[in-house]
Formats: sequence, structure tokens, C-alpha cells
Amino acid sequence: MVRGLLILCILSLLGVPTFAQVSENEDSLSPRERASHLLSRLTFGARPGDLDRLLAMGEEAWLEEQLAATSDLALGDRLAKFESLVMEASDLSGTYSIRLGDDATPEEIRERNRLRNQPKRELLSAVFYSEFLGKNQLEQVMVDFWRNHLNVSFTKGGPANFLLVDWDRDVIREHALGSFPAMLHASAKHPAMLHYLDNASSRRPPSDQELREIERRTRRRTGSEERGEEAVQLALQRGLNENYARELMELHTLGVDNGYK
Repeated sequence: MVRGLLILCILSLLGVPTFAQVSENEDSLSPRERASHLLSRLTFGARPGDLDRLLAMGEEAWLEEQLAATSDLALGDRLAKFESLVMEASDLSGTYSIRLGDDATPEEIRERNRLRNQPKRELLSAVFYSEFLGKNQLEQVMVDFWRNHLNVSFTKGGPANFLLVDWDRDVIREHALGSFPAMLHASAKHPAMLHYLDNASSRRPPSDQELREIERRTRRRTGSEERGEEAVQLALQRGLNENYARELMELHTLGVDNGYK
């Protein structure tokens, strides 16, 4: 029952007319046009034979098959060469990092950068192969949707290189056809989101006593009352970082200006 309602919801969201609507409207899409429209919305493009197969098995059966997201052995074989895809973030950091001394040669620096960026390159290749070759196309479309909805930075640097693979696998793909609250909860706790929205710099605001101590220490160290006041103003800027809270409210859930403060 739930699966049937889900299928009807998918069709209605796509703007695909239901069977009842087809019979009532002489100008409705032909079965082949309707199937082509469905494939254009729920896949990354119809491949040779897809349209005829969909027409033969019917829309609901095709959607049931796609929602089941069964094992894709051919795609798995293609992705197996990307070793980083199955590694945890801590293992990625240890495997793809090289510490260089101040006397490192240009060749050594290039090799370090190449190795450090390898997990990101393999992730990009895996995304391409999954969308182009994967048989579970509805799953791939939903992965792409949620990857954009729960966006994290691909270019911020720092630990991002070693967090994105884990993020894409354990937050996005794991929940793409599942529970949105579960995905949202997983995203909130994942280091990739925390790094992207600067939660590492989030801390409680300083107390009045701490501000007085900061001013006192700075004035004693510098002999300047002005520097002491500047240190207090700087400390006041270090407090709770609202980036994630704002992203959670405005983009991930409620929407902008939608009754919260």
C-alpha cells in the first residue's frame, strides 16, 4: 500500500498523467510519449532498449524495480578499481597524505598534491559511471538530488578531500531512497558538513569575567589600554557560529522567512 502510494506520488510530481487522466483526456500523451517522459525525468537519459522495455513491463512494475534498487554487479565491477570509495575518512587521510619537509622538490610537491586529490578524483569518476552505467537510475537521480540539497564544499580544502567520499557513501547514498529525517540527522553529525559550515569555530560566547581577564592580560602584556579594548572586541566576535542553524532552517527544512527566528 505504501509503495503504491509512493509510486503515485512520484508520477504526480513528475507531471505524468495517471491512467484515469489518460482515458478522460483525448489530448493526453501517447503511451510511448508518456514512457519517454517518465524516462527523461527519472533517469539520466534513456539508453537503447530502455523505452521498449518500459512499455513492455509497464510503469508501475518499472518503478517497483527501480525502488527495489537491487545489486548492480556490472557497476560494482567498474567501481571496484577505485579503492578509496570503501575507505573510512581516517584511513583516507593516512593513505593519501604525504608529509614533506621544507626542502621538498617541485616533483615531490606535485606528487603529494596528486595523491591528496586522488579520493576526490575517484569520487567524481564513480559519480559519472554510476549515473551513466548504473541500472538503478531512479536511485542515481535521487542521489544527485540529495547531493545538491545537502550540499557540502568540494573545494574548501583542509580535511574536505578525505571527508567527501565518506559523506557521499554514508550520508547521501545510504539514505537516498530512505528516510529524510534519518538523512538529515546523519548529515548534521558528519564532519564534512561541520567543516563546510565552520562549526569547528563555534563556541560559547565569553563571560563578562573572561572578557575582563582578556583585557587585563592584554593590557599587562602590551602596556596599551587601546590594545586591551581591541582584544575584548575580538573575543566578542568569537561565539556561536550560526551557519549550520541557518542552513538547516532556510535550505534543508523550513525555507526562508518561514516562521522561525
